[in-house]
Amino acid sequence: MTDLVQIDRVHPEEHPAVMRLLQQHHLPIDGLEHHWPHTLVARRQARVIGSAALELYADGALLRSVVVNEEERGRGIAHDLVEAALAEAAAAGTRDIYLLTTTAGRSEEHTSELQSHLNL
Repeated sequence: MTDLVQIDRVHPEEHPAVMRLLQQHHLPIDGLEHHWPHTLVARRQARVIGSAALELYADGALLRSVVVNEEERGRGIAHDLVEAALAEAAAAGTRDIYLLTTTAGRSEEHTSELQSHLNL
């Protein structure tokens, strides 16, 4: 049995699991239902353990809903989710990406890493 984490598009039957995960971590869910086509999940043994979503617009994209289960943190899963989301945005021709965060104090290091990755 493999213990690998798989990152892929969310399946419709996983929508409730993503919503629960976001709510458990006090992250906004408003409007996410409009962006399921650009929502990614991290799975371990078919269980959703993380997510990241993009809101794609004509003049840029909003990276949102980046979350990983507490017991899975520290393993680079959020990094992999963000990398996959950024690759999707680039494939869609999006040049400007904005980060939506409600935890700016806790994510300052991650924001700096994101800026570095985007060459900002």
